[in-house]
Amino acid sequence: NGENKIIYFQGDVLSPRDQKKFGLIVNDNFNFVLSDALHTAEGVLAEYRNIIKNNLSQDFMLYFDDLDFYELFETASSIYKDLSLDYENLNFYTFWINGWVGQHEKMHKNGIITNYNLEKMLSGDNIKLPFLKKH
Repeated sequence: NGENKIIYFQGDVLSPRDQKKFGLIVNDNFNFVLSDALHTAEGVLAEYRNIIKNNLSQDFMLYFDDLDFYELFETASSIYKDLSLDYENLNFYTFWINGWVGQHEKMHKNGIITNYNLEKMLSGDNIKLPFLKKH
């Protein structure tokens, strides 16, 4: 309804200078974040600790790509545990989905940490995610 604000920022999630610059430019809380930080645990944790954690809206959805890499799944799990200390009704879901090039890319594990009732939202729209699992 014209109320969405999309922000693009190019920088290095491991750079304290870029993290500070991001904080000066973006002063809103996030309700949706797509995390694809370098495909490394170090990148995802730096992004979470320095950009995401203290800037989440009351209701939010964190979307993680490529959780079939063990270290990335474990990192997303630790983020879920950390956020569970501050947010009620928090859920961590994983599912398998084709990549950005569509049906010609093999399916891989993605995940969502959210305090929205994702199962109800999906069933209400008759959406079925392959291998949806609540952790």
